[in-house]
Amino acid sequence: MIAASLVIIGIVFLFKNLGIMPEIAWDIVWPVILIVLGLTMIFKKK
Repeated sequence: MIAASLVIIGIVFLFKNLGIMPEIAWDIVWPVILIVLGLTMIFKKK
C-alpha cells in the first residue's frame, strides 16, 4: 500500500511539473491522502 501511495504522489508531482495538472491545494490533498490510507488499513484487516 505504501508503494502505491508513493507512485500516486509521484504521478501527481510529474503531472504538475509537466503542466498537465493545475496547481494543487495541498491543504486539501494531504488530509484526503491520510483518510484514504487509514480507510484502506481498516478494511484490509477485515
